[in-house]
Amino acid sequence: MIMKKYQWKLLWQAFHLSNNKDPQAQNDILFKIKPIVDIFNEIWKQNFTPGKNLCIDEAVIKYKGRLGIKQHLKDKPNRWGIKAFLLADSSSYYVLKTRIYKGKSETKKKGTHFPTTIVRELMDGYLNLGHHLFIDNYYTNLPLIEEFIKLKTQ
Repeated sequence: MIMKKYQWKLLWQAFHLSNNKDPQAQNDILFKIKPIVDIFNEIWKQNFTPGKNLCIDEAVIKYKGRLGIKQHLKDKPNRWGIKAFLLADSSSYYVLKTRIYKGKSETKKKGTHFPTTIVRELMDGYLNLGHHLFIDNYYTNLPLIEEFIKLKTQ
C-alpha cells in the first residue's frame, strides 16, 4: 500500500501513546513514551529468566535531533543521544529493565542520592533471589551495599 505524504502526516499527528490532557503526565518530560518503555520492560521480564549475575550500566541511544534530555558522553561509541540506565544479565547481555535519564533536574532532588535511586528502581523485582549485582563505582555507596546484603543480593 502506498500512502500520500499528507495522509502520513495526518496519521502521525493523531498517533499517541498517552493522553496529552492528563495533568499528572504533564510534569514528566517522558510522559509520551513512558507507556512503550513500560511495555518493553514487562516483555523483557516475562520472556527471560536471568542467571545469578546481573549488571547495571548506562548506554546511549543515538539521537541527532533536538531534545532537552540529549546527553554527551565522551567515553561511549555513540557520543550524543539519550542516556538510558540498563539492568542486564551478565552472561547473555540480555536487557532486563531500562530507565531513561530525564536530565540534570532529576539528579538534584534534595534528600536523595541519584545513583542509589537508579539501582533500587532497576533491581525492583530482582531482590531476595540471590543475585550478584555488578556495578561501577558511580553507583556504589556503603548504605546501598548494606541494604542489598540484607536483601540477599550481593
